[in-house]
Amino acid sequence: MGRSSTDPLLAQLKADYAERDRLEAQQREQQQREAQHQQEQLKRQRRAALAEQAQQWLEQLAPNSDEWLWFEEFSQRYPSKLEAAIDYLDAVYHQS
Repeated sequence: MGRSSTDPLLAQLKADYAERDRLEAQQREQQQREAQHQQEQLKRQRRAALAEQAQQWLEQLAPNSDEWLWFEEFSQRYPSKLEAAIDYLDAVYHQS
């Protein structure tokens, strides 16, 4: 068995390994995309739940109370009171 007969075998082995590596890399990329998609979906769900809680919190906020006065000032930096309440509650819930 001479060198020329092993060259095609080596070339085929190299090609097989390269294809396997390519498929594994493709599978890892797909898993990463799926994980990222799942994280984004969880983030949207969490945000929606926070928005609902924030709306309830705003409805229960007593006008002219100290908390209301503080929140009025706090919320001026936000496009809406709901956005401010979401950020506020998010910070409160993730403090611990």
